[in-house]
Amino acid sequence: MVRIWRLKAVMLGGKYADLNRTDRLLVRAIGVVAALLVLAALALGVAYYRERYYHPTVAAVDRDIAAVEEQIRRQPRDVALRLNAAYLYVDKGRHDDAIAQAQAVLQVAPEDFRALQVIGMAYLGKQDRAQAIAHFERAVAANRDNPMARASRQLAGLRFYLGRAYLEDRRLDEAIGELRGTVESDATNADALQLLGDALLAQGDAAGAIGAYQGAVRLVPDFGEAYRGLARAYALAGDEAGVGYSRAMVAYSEGDYQQAIGRLGEVAVPWAERAELHLGLAMAYDRAGQPEQALAVYQEALRLAPDSVAARRGLSRLTGDR
Repeated sequence: MVRIWRLKAVMLGGKYADLNRTDRLLVRAIGVVAALLVLAALALGVAYYRERYYHPTVAAVDRDIAAVEEQIRRQPRDVALRLNAAYLYVDKGRHDDAIAQAQAVLQVAPEDFRALQVIGMAYLGKQDRAQAIAHFERAVAANRDNPMARASRQLAGLRFYLGRAYLEDRRLDEAIGELRGTVESDATNADALQLLGDALLAQGDAAGAIGAYQGAVRLVPDFGEAYRGLARAYALAGDEAGVGYSRAMVAYSEGDYQQAIGRLGEVAVPWAERAELHLGLAMAYDRAGQPEQALAVYQEALRLAPDSVAARRGLSRLTGDR
């Protein structure tokens, strides 16, 4: 399951749970000069953010690859250039070329975490989890005691990749350990929370999975994969209203706002005092172009959960408050 993913880690400095999900593999093209600056400054984090948010055209990636290859011909000893090429090759699906460039870096710097990480990403693309895990483990081991890595969330990003690979390999205890470690270091990593939910659910821990999925959708209110997991977790817990809510929010995440409104209405009685129900309904009304209904329901969501960032933002947008 390779979706080098929703990656939300801060990785290149120094957004999956699904290694099959190829929809997020391509990332936004970046200019050669900017790419080199980013690579030197942000290391692992860019890989996560690029995959999570950006979707470049094939032509744009090809242009970047051609440009960096020309630079490498001129400066074959430049580590940053080779790492940039390796990440671009992963974006393009040229996994063997990515591995070759990263291996060239390891000949100079045997424990370079960026090179180890990109090799792991490439092996995920090749569906070789054993090799991917081996390289991620090596990168994590080299950085566990590095205070700079912890401060920059570099280690959190590495642990995210490793936890994802463990989960796909059905090594659930190890996956949970790495994903929890990711969240402890990077509480805004919605993808790690979603994968943690998947791992806990696979162990039969419905309550733990529900908590993880809820954390993910608080961060990303239209996170369809997390809502699908939430529906499975509520089903395991025997909560029919929770299943109904989750399926309604899947419809919301897919852009079917009227269906979402209808389904949320069906669970309005058993979940009358649940802030997430009102927030979901408000967001659906908002997206459906029904601002008056949305305004009233945002207010109710905020009454039930005064610290809800999503409800406060929605209400502020509709009222014009700053």
